Amino acid sequence: MSLNSITDGLDQRIISQRIFERVKPFCIQLTQEALTSTFNESKVVSLLTSIEKELKSVNEDDSSQGYFLLPNVADYVFFPISNLLKKPSLSDAIVQHILSIIGYLVEHCWILNPNHVLFDQLFPLVLYLIEGDSGAKSQSIGTKPLQFKVSAIYSLNQMVSSLDMSYFQENGKKLHLLSRSISLALDILTSTKATDQETITLLVNCCSLVQSLLSKLDSEKRSTILPGIVSGITNFVTLNSSINYRLFRQIIRLLSSIICTSFSDKDLHAELKVDPVADISDIQTVWDDDERTLDGSEKSDISIQEHGYRTMPWLKATSKQLKITLVILFKSLLLSSRNKDRLRTRSELGDEILDFVVSVMSTCFISLYAEFVPIALDICAITVFASSWENEDSSTRIWNICQRIMEALDTGVEKCKAYYEVVRGKLSSLIDNKLSAIIFSTDEEKVGLNLIVIKLHFAMLAQLSWKQEADLNDLNLLRKRCLRLLSEMVVDHVRLESSHRQSTGTSSLTTNENSQNSLDNIELPGHINAKNVKKSRVQTAVGIPYRHQLQLISSQWNRIPLPSENDLSVGLGSNALEKSLRSIVSFLSKLKFKCGEEELGLSDLEELLGDSVNSSTLEKGVALWFASNFAKSNLQKSHDFNPSEFLNLEESDGIIGDEPNEATYLLLIKAEDILDDFSDKSGYSMSKEEEVACVSAMEAISCVVGTIPLTSFRSDVLMDYLLYLFQALTRTDTPRVQSQAQHTVKSIVDCYYGGSISTMIMDNSDYLIDAISLQMTVASNLTPSLPGILIILIKVAGIQLLESNQLFDIFSDMFVILDSYHGYNQLVEGFFVVFEVLVEQVKSMYLGNSTAIDNHESNSSQFKPWGMTSKEQLIYFLEDKSHIDLLSRFDSEKEYFQRTEDKPFGEMAGDSDDEEDEESDESETEDQWSSPIPKSIYDVLKRVFNYGFTLISQPSYTLKAQIIKTLRRLFPLLCTDYKLVLPIMASNWSVLMALITASNSLSSSQEMRTALSWEQINITIESLKFVTEILNFDRCQEEYFFSRKFLEMWSFISKHSELLSHSSKKEHTTDLVLAEKALSTFRSFPALKDALVEFLIAGAQNYEKTIPDLTRFELIKLCYRLQIPKTLELTRDTRCVLEVLKTNAILAK
Repeated sequence: MSLNSITDGLDQRIISQRIFERVKPFCIQLTQEALTSTFNESKVVSLLTSIEKELKSVNEDDSSQGYFLLPNVADYVFFPISNLLKKPSLSDAIVQHILSIIGYLVEHCWILNPNHVLFDQLFPLVLYLIEGDSGAKSQSIGTKPLQFKVSAIYSLNQMVSSLDMSYFQENGKKLHLLSRSISLALDILTSTKATDQETITLLVNCCSLVQSLLSKLDSEKRSTILPGIVSGITNFVTLNSSINYRLFRQIIRLLSSIICTSFSDKDLHAELKVDPVADISDIQTVWDDDERTLDGSEKSDISIQEHGYRTMPWLKATSKQLKITLVILFKSLLLSSRNKDRLRTRSELGDEILDFVVSVMSTCFISLYAEFVPIALDICAITVFASSWENEDSSTRIWNICQRIMEALDTGVEKCKAYYEVVRGKLSSLIDNKLSAIIFSTDEEKVGLNLIVIKLHFAMLAQLSWKQEADLNDLNLLRKRCLRLLSEMVVDHVRLESSHRQSTGTSSLTTNENSQNSLDNIELPGHINAKNVKKSRVQTAVGIPYRHQLQLISSQWNRIPLPSENDLSVGLGSNALEKSLRSIVSFLSKLKFKCGEEELGLSDLEELLGDSVNSSTLEKGVALWFASNFAKSNLQKSHDFNPSEFLNLEESDGIIGDEPNEATYLLLIKAEDILDDFSDKSGYSMSKEEEVACVSAMEAISCVVGTIPLTSFRSDVLMDYLLYLFQALTRTDTPRVQSQAQHTVKSIVDCYYGGSISTMIMDNSDYLIDAISLQMTVASNLTPSLPGILIILIKVAGIQLLESNQLFDIFSDMFVILDSYHGYNQLVEGFFVVFEVLVEQVKSMYLGNSTAIDNHESNSSQFKPWGMTSKEQLIYFLEDKSHIDLLSRFDSEKEYFQRTEDKPFGEMAGDSDDEEDEESDESETEDQWSSPIPKSIYDVLKRVFNYGFTLISQPSYTLKAQIIKTLRRLFPLLCTDYKLVLPIMASNWSVLMALITASNSLSSSQEMRTALSWEQINITIESLKFVTEILNFDRCQEEYFFSRKFLEMWSFISKHSELLSHSSKKEHTTDLVLAEKALSTFRSFPALKDALVEFLIAGAQNYEKTIPDLTRFELIKLCYRLQIPKTLELTRDTRCVLEVLKTNAILAK
């Protein structure tokens, strides 16, 4: 090799000359200093540093990469160093620079045509400098400074790289140099922590040095030092929680190299004889939790050709020690948090470990069959677990690992058979011993790791089965046993959790919540104190009242974000547990397709579902959950059918897709069996076990959506169970049931009805309405879910159902129930929430967002076109040409007068028939419907309005509040035909009068003995606001119908209400003073004061022309004392009265 090719065209002499000129002055000074009897150490260190710096400065020139020095220049540089070496002792700082310079000279000069005589002297010298004096052995290399270690490894690396294997083989004594070098490298490795880039580079170079040293040895000699090297690497890994990726890869490669060369089947001439196990039940294996491997009676016979050190005892002892060490090493290397983060971000590290496993399996399968082969999949499983992100599907990586291992075993059929026995026995042990860790462990990492281990062994067993084309019975039996044990353990886990759950009482709409002397919802007589009998059972643990639950359904129906399928929970345990179970069930379900099965086997589902005759509700639910998840990915959806498969009519002898439909109906039958158990007690509180079963049944229905046509799904599912799905939607007390119901309904709607739930309701309205009506006929079926169902129906398709006359029967049934069970406040309360939702839908449909109740085209005044009340009516009047052209509507073809033929007009007498026709025409004109709301719907609203006034006398404050809220929203709709609402208001005015005065009766002799409660205050406030709205609507209609009613209210308030009282000290005066109780109440409840003032001001201003001046003055004077809100709009007359009161303090008193 020419020097020009080595130095890339740069002349060797020029480089050598340049270096010589730079180092010459420092070498002369160093020589002079070394020849003195006592030298200055700091000066020597400075000179050595300068020489080293000048030597390495050439590297900064890119054009001089790969240069070499002339030997005489190298000798010139080494000469002063040789003088230093004659000194009796040298400090570490001096030795550090000497080692670095020697390494440099070897790399750039002595590596060319290495002189063995030179290296015979140089190698021991370098080792002596690193190790130090034999008398100072207590100071090991591990305690040296970092730069000393760097120089030591650098010099040794250059020395070893310069020598080939023959140098060490020609003389056995030279092997001692290798042994010492390996020991030094391992000492540095185990004594140095990877804290920064410099130490990482040092450790990487240490591993490279060990690998280079091992390459100079044959496999026989490597096997002797294998335990020490593996042990040293393991000690280093356990002491460093975070290992740089470069160092990580170097360690794995070093391990692979020494293991593969020491245990090579080819070198050892290893042979394996395995006694196959005929039946899985005959497998007797023990799972070692610490080592994660099989360790029991051996069923293999390994033989090697013994030679020298490597004998059978050596193989057994060393391989066993290797297994233990590797388990410790990979646990530390893969399961530390920092290393896991590094594995996730650098996929090449996981590939490096897989390459290691594949290399060992390919090279040393027979020799390490008893120890490494059983843990190979465990190492791969830990790698997959450590390198996977949270919720990441690992199935693809698992199958890739199996494929790589199969490629490694592809050299012989016997290896596959032997490995089949190992994996089969290992998997059997995993199923028996590790499934419980998945179900009952609270350590999510342990659960995830065991899950991947089981998956990987199932996949490996499947690959081995397909490779051998063997009977798949073992795989199927193990899969079935795994699923069965999982199902049984899940049932035990749910029961264990539910045993800690407090029992809850049932809830019914026919319970009287105001009863304070009840026991388990049973009203006791007055002479029995329920609290003295025993502590009443705790009612439902729901934190919000029933009415608020219904309002929550109403207000959030369109705003509730539907949970994704991954976020749904059945209640088997934690979310992590359920995800793990779904993952393994789905993984196992896909094995059968690889086994050659093209369709979902019914035998698998039947075995999962088991015998349901003697099973509990929980066992049915868990079995159904496993079956539906097992079948989910394999059921063919109807919209996934390929039409081309159905076009060849000549060859289609049977029904295609028959078996998937059978699987669908099998799941439906089991789901319906569970739902039938709940249909009779729907709406009542559920136990934990019942909740699991219910959610599982609905999930099964969601699973089969799309696998059968709509007609079949409607007749088999919707006709009987759509009502139950809507009942589940109302279960705010069981979020899991509600969420699953939402998901199931959405899947049905998206698949069959184009995403429109209203279309689904209308398509199934007949039997849905019939089912609700039937439920209303039985008192025991009046559950809390019934109003919720009606709310959902009305919110989604209420107007369509009303226009199709399908809701009127429901409302009739509701009115009958109100007549029969009006004493049950929760029932009435729920129905009035339903009425409130109905009012909202009617308003949005027929009145839009406008608050106006008049049609701008209509004018009801008897003096029209005078009497217009809005600008829109005036514009319409001006645009209507009929008011200008009186003959515009005249029809010349129409006969406006009828007479008998051939008879003059004068002779025509009055005809009674004509009079009747005129009367009928007049009645038709009078009965012409003017409201934008259809008459049938208006009649329902009016009936609700009447029931509200009838039932508002119930003692329940929550019921009163709900009724008033409904009446307030309903009143503007009824005002669209104002003449019809006036009689209702007139007949119920006394009820409103009692409400706004917080009185139970209008009797003048009744007096309130106690202070008002906050419930009474709230009712009074809402009532005052309602009456104020009535007065304002009356003003808008310009009817002033309630003028006299308002005066009656004022008279009752001023004379009989304790909020106001006459002064007893003044005679012949009508002045009012505020009672002390009123002042206290107003201070505590300012909203009550504001509502009262707004009511009084509204009446005084609306009817100011019909109210006596003195009465109006007293009204405004009282409001002035109470302080009128600034936001209240006042008329001119009111402002004038207030101005008088402000300027005249005497009148204001």
